[in-house]
Amino acid sequence: MPQAWRIFAERVQSTFQIALAGEGSIQQRIHAVFDDAEHKPPEVIARVWITPIGTVERLDLEGVEGELAVDIRSVLMTSDFAGGPPLDMPQPLRLRLAAGRQPPSR
Repeated sequence: MPQAWRIFAERVQSTFQIALAGEGSIQQRIHAVFDDAEHKPPEVIARVWITPIGTVERLDLEGVEGELAVDIRSVLMTSDFAGGPPLDMPQPLRLRLAAGRQPPSR
């Protein structure tokens, strides 16, 4: 995988994780599901298409449905990546997401 692709994918994943870790009312509902100690949190896979100017064009989620999926989509669809993907980068990007209160450490 070319380094430029990897760097862009890491930027998208980091932006998504920070957005999901926020403290807004929608994020609070998401946290309630992922922080529930009695249940294993769902594994969320995002397939995302990014426009040439760096906005989300399309977002498909695997592993969640219903209100949780709507909440996650509403948070992620407003993401801006300060520029689009490398011109030759295939899409969609496929990213595993954690949606707890803290972004995962690297």
